[in-house]
Amino acid sequence: MSRLDVCVEEEQIRKVIGCAFSESLKFQNKLKSELNLDNLNEISIEFYKVDEGGVSNTIYFVKLLPTTTTASAVTTSNQQRYSNKTQKIEFVLKLTSQKYKKTKTLNEVIVMKFLNENIPEVKCPEIYLYKTTNELIGYEFILMEKCYGLPLSDVFDTMCSLRERKSYIEQIVKMMGVLYSYQFIVKNGGNNYLFGPIEDIQLIDKEKKVIEVTVGIPFDTDRVEPYHSFNEYISSSYSNRLKELTNERFLKYKPFFESVEKYLGNSKIEMKASEYQLCHIDITPSNTIADPLTGFISGIIDWEWVSMTVIDEDINELFDNWTNNEEERIFMKECINREFSLLVSNEDNNEDNYWKRYEFRRIFYIARDHITRLVCYKDWFLGKPEEEAENFIQSVMKRIEVFIEENQPFFLTK
Repeated sequence: MSRLDVCVEEEQIRKVIGCAFSESLKFQNKLKSELNLDNLNEISIEFYKVDEGGVSNTIYFVKLLPTTTTASAVTTSNQQRYSNKTQKIEFVLKLTSQKYKKTKTLNEVIVMKFLNENIPEVKCPEIYLYKTTNELIGYEFILMEKCYGLPLSDVFDTMCSLRERKSYIEQIVKMMGVLYSYQFIVKNGGNNYLFGPIEDIQLIDKEKKVIEVTVGIPFDTDRVEPYHSFNEYISSSYSNRLKELTNERFLKYKPFFESVEKYLGNSKIEMKASEYQLCHIDITPSNTIADPLTGFISGIIDWEWVSMTVIDEDINELFDNWTNNEEERIFMKECINREFSLLVSNEDNNEDNYWKRYEFRRIFYIARDHITRLVCYKDWFLGKPEEEAENFIQSVMKRIEVFIEENQPFFLTK
C-alpha cells in the first residue's frame, strides 16, 4: 500500500481527538485556554489531506472549531492553509508508514518530546498523542501541534533578497548549533560510537551539557543491532543501496559505484568524537516552518529519520538545500564555524582539520545519495506527472556523470 492509498474518514479523526482529550492533559489545556471548552460536545472538525505529505507518510491537517456544525473534509490552496492565524486549534495528524512497524514512530516521538522538554531552542511541534499499533484507526499515527507558518521551501528559492535568505540560514544554523553543543554518551555502546535511530534519550547533566542515548536498530536493513563504527555504517548503508541498483538504464554507473564500495570495505574513514551527534538527517527548507511576515522560523518538522551519526549528515543538508551560490556557501561555513561549538574538539584546535575530513567523507555521502536517487526516484514522484520524474532523473544522471569524472581517478588507483 502506497501513501496515496492511505486515508482516514471523519469517524477515525473523531476517535483520535477523543483519545487525545482523554489521555493528554496538554491537549485538554489547549482546548480550555484557546477555545474555552471543557469537553468535546460542541466541537466540529474540519480536516484535509495534504498533497505534499511526503514519500512514505500521509499527512492530514485537522482543525477544531467551537461550533455545532458537522465535520467536513475541505480542500484549500497551500497559501490559504497557512494564512488564517485566527484558527488557533489546528493539529497535524501524521499517519506513519506501515513499512517500519512501530520503530519509526517511536524514533520521531522520543526525540521530539525530549527536545520540547529539554532543549526548547530547537523548535519542533508539541506531540499530544501517538499510537504504535493500528488498533485505534487502522494506522500508526502521531497527533501534533501545527506550527504557524508555511514550509520555507514555498518561498525560499524565490526570495529576491540575499539578506533575507541569509537571515534564515543564520537562524537554522544557530538553532541546530544549540543541539550540537551537547555531548552524547551511548548507554548501550560500551566504548563504541553506535550508529542508528533512538530508543531512549536522557539529559544526565544539564550544566555540562551531557546527553545519554540508547541507539536502536537501523531502518531499511535486516540488521539485529546498530552499526558499531562509522566505517560499518557508511559501508553497509552504501552497499544496501547498491544492491537495489538493478534498473538497466543505470547499470553503466555500477562499476564506478562498486569501486567506491571496495574502497570503503578496505579503508578506515577517520571520525573525531566531537563529530558524533544527534542528526535530523533531512534538515531542509521543506521541513522547516517559517512565518514569512515576521521572517522567523517557527518549527522544524519530520524528525522520523533522526539518528546518532556523524554531524556531516546535517551539514551536507545545510549546504545542499540552503545555499544557491558561492557567497551563500561561504556565509554558511562562517555560521557553522561560529555556532557549532563542539565541531573543534580539544584534540583538534585547527577548524580546517574538520573541513578536510568533511570534504573527504562527503565523497561517500554523495555517492550513496546518487544511488538512492536512482533507486527511489519513482517512489518519490508517485502520483505526479511522469515528466517531472523524468526531468528529475535526467538532472541526477548529469550530476552523476560529472561526479564520476571528478572522482574515478582516485578510486581506480586504490
